[in-house]
Amino acid sequence: MKKILKVILNCLLTIIILMVIFLELPFSFGSSKFNADYTNIINESVSNVEARIVDIKMLGAHDAFTDKLNLFSANDENAEPGITNEWPSYFIRGLITRMAKAQNIGSTAMLKAGVRYFDIRASYHKSEWQTTHAYISDKLENYLRPIIEFLHSNNGEVVILDFQEIHLNTLNIVDFIDYLSNVKVNDKNIFDFVTYDVSVPIKDLTYKDVTSNKSKSGAVLLFYNQEQNAEHPYYYQRNETTISKWHDKMDNKEMFSCIESEYNRILEDESNLDLIRINQAQKTFAIGLKMFTNWSLITMADSLNGEYIKKIDQTSKWFEAMPIFMVDHVNSNSHNFNKVINETIIELNKNL
Repeated sequence: MKKILKVILNCLLTIIILMVIFLELPFSFGSSKFNADYTNIINESVSNVEARIVDIKMLGAHDAFTDKLNLFSANDENAEPGITNEWPSYFIRGLITRMAKAQNIGSTAMLKAGVRYFDIRASYHKSEWQTTHAYISDKLENYLRPIIEFLHSNNGEVVILDFQEIHLNTLNIVDFIDYLSNVKVNDKNIFDFVTYDVSVPIKDLTYKDVTSNKSKSGAVLLFYNQEQNAEHPYYYQRNETTISKWHDKMDNKEMFSCIESEYNRILEDESNLDLIRINQAQKTFAIGLKMFTNWSLITMADSLNGEYIKKIDQTSKWFEAMPIFMVDHVNSNSHNFNKVINETIIELNKNL
């Protein structure tokens, strides 16, 4: 009887230890080594200056500015009520962190890795603008400054900064614009790279417009649910200028099926091609048995990104309908993902 009880206790202890590891460890695992340098990927691949911005192929980073998330990250005071703001979150904080952290590199490394579209969530938290996804990652300016420096130092490059969420707290959008105008490098802010007329419909905005005929680099800013402001003509309203379907799937096969359906849906109506079209090619965490084999967003992305490369013909085809290929873990090296997807983008852009 004592031996049976000992076995039961050992089993229970093992289960408890495994559950603590699963729920509390914040670390992610994924293949991340890449040696290629795609600093000039747009300038070197787009020769047709009349190409429309909506047609230029580029790699996108989902929840781009989340690499600093960790076990001790602060709760976002502006987040919608949910588990991160309730006491049970302290018992599963590691799990939440792993499922909120979509990238493991900052904006400097992302730019080198070919990323030109940044999915951004900003929050005015404790009197500072921060980046957020469930928890606070880092100051927004720490991500913006390398992008401003990059645009200042290179010609013919284009970045799209998509502010999908702007948690204003007690502020307004003009306060946010004022903040952006004061984030400077070499006495330049991000608006110094928006030198074209944003009253031009997004469908008519060209590479030539944004880069002054490749003589400089430019930025396209998208603000969610914010009407264009004549006094601050720097951004487009995201709601009216983008197509970006969230698939909310965790399984690889389901992801491929959903993306294929969206590809076909977009091509059925030519007017869709006049918008910025984003392929949301990232998985979504869900409660279930599979969560035990999908350790983190980074781990899930590593698996899925490798599948995109194994089926590169299908992946390449999707760019026709959705030129922005947005993923978690952009620097994944699974099946040489980062290199192969960027080389695919280069070849497609040469044909614009």
